[in-house]
Amino acid sequence: MPFYLRTGKRLPTKCSEVVVYFKTPELNLFKESWQDLPQNKLTIRLQPDEGVDIQVLNKVPGLDHKHNLQITKLDLSYSETFNQTPPGGCI
Repeated sequence: MPFYLRTGKRLPTKCSEVVVYFKTPELNLFKESWQDLPQNKLTIRLQPDEGVDIQVLNKVPGLDHKHNLQITKLDLSYSETFNQTPPGGCI
C-alpha cells in the first residue's frame, strides 16, 4: 500500500489530516454517466477542525434505465456535533 507524507512550512493554512483514497473498480458499469470514476475517499481531520468525512460515488435511487450517479459526502465535525472543541491530545 503506497503511503505519501506531504509537509510544508509556508503553506497558507495550518492543517493536519489523513486522507485514504480507495481503489477505483477495474470494471466500470456506469460508462454512460461517468467515463472516469472518481475515487472514494476517507478524510480524518486532526487539526484545526477535528472530524471525519467520507466521500463516495452513489447511484441515484430510481428504476429508470440511466445510471445516474452523484458524489455523496458524510461529514462528522466534532465541534458541530458536541458544541465544544475536543480536549488537547484526543479526538
